[in-house]
Amino acid sequence: MRSAQRHPGRSRRILQRLLLAALVAAGGVLFSPRTAVADELSGRDLRCAGCHFHPGLTRELGDGTRITLSLSPEAFAHSEHAGKGCGGGHDDMKRPSHPRQRREIGSVQDYLNRAQQNCASCHADAAKAWQEGGHGRALAAGREDAPQGLSCHDPHAPRAAARRGAARVKQDDCLTCHDKIGAAFATSVHAPHPLAEGEGPLPLCADCHAAHAVPVADRMTGQAGTDCLSCHAEAPRQHADWLPNAALHLDSVACAACHAPGATRQLELRLEDSAGRLRTAALPGGPGADAALEAAVLRQAVAGGTLRGRISVADPTQAHALGGKETALHACRTCHSPTSGVFSTIRLVSAPAPGAGGQALSRVVSPAVMASLGSLDTIGGFYLVGGPRVGALDWLVGLALLAGLGVPALHLLWGAWVRRRRGQEKRP
Repeated sequence: MRSAQRHPGRSRRILQRLLLAALVAAGGVLFSPRTAVADELSGRDLRCAGCHFHPGLTRELGDGTRITLSLSPEAFAHSEHAGKGCGGGHDDMKRPSHPRQRREIGSVQDYLNRAQQNCASCHADAAKAWQEGGHGRALAAGREDAPQGLSCHDPHAPRAAARRGAARVKQDDCLTCHDKIGAAFATSVHAPHPLAEGEGPLPLCADCHAAHAVPVADRMTGQAGTDCLSCHAEAPRQHADWLPNAALHLDSVACAACHAPGATRQLELRLEDSAGRLRTAALPGGPGADAALEAAVLRQAVAGGTLRGRISVADPTQAHALGGKETALHACRTCHSPTSGVFSTIRLVSAPAPGAGGQALSRVVSPAVMASLGSLDTIGGFYLVGGPRVGALDWLVGLALLAGLGVPALHLLWGAWVRRRRGQEKRP
């Protein structure tokens, strides 16, 4: 008793070692070679199991957050990582230094960052796609809540692509963060429902957005429906059967602008170079901006490029509430009308600035910029009758059409009159 009182630290160490030995022994009993789980694990993994397969094992991080260190034995034993064993992802965790010497982890974000680097050592292609996609760029731009590998994947129970259904990520993985979009998607024609005969598989989030190379929203709206056409390849032909100038409509109108009937639409004026890529430019606009000044800055921004118009959905959430073809917009006056709501919101779009997370820059400008004669030289790449709100321009277009039809008609009439006169002169 006196010895224990003189050396309290030694007593604690002895107790810790006894407790650890008991846990390891319990793990050896619970996961002995007689169990189905043990057949999938190596000797080193069984030593890890003595602690980490024990329910309730947690650790407190530097910021006070507590994370769990307990694993499911069955899930790990039948996961894709079981063959690599614990050492495949934790090669630096070796006895006798572990568990006595622990790495300092300041926060959950610090933990996720380290795990991301660890995953990338094997999954280099997926890590590169993530880094260049919307999630990776958002993290690089300072969005600490941007999802990383562990946000969507359990590294101790990963499933192979074949087991996940041709690499289709579970919908719940995305809806954990995108709950509002999930609610809108649940009302769409793509939402899970009994399939009719001949109907193909319903799309999940990753089918349009990809599992790791998640494109930012602007890239989706800027692809002129190519994402939709990858499944609906017959759409151009079907639209050509009833829609005048169908190819131009499909190139200038986002699919959701017509197929999400309850959505609010907007006119995007995209600053592009000669190759059709977004250009970097200082965007005019903002609260209280003067329309004349906006038009002047806009003309300067367009110099050397073009302004391409595109009708899109103002709220990306609404773009997921897609209806069937029977609810799609068909009336021309929805857009081709002086009172069209499309022109209530005009948004200028340019290439992303450094550190913007890959998201294109955009700014709402006054609709008055489309009502000034000074705006005419900025819409060379886009014109919609009634859209610029310049009545004189619509009259000029009408006169040009009349002239185009009238000149050939007058030429034919003149030729007929000349031939008639010559015929009369030849008569005796």
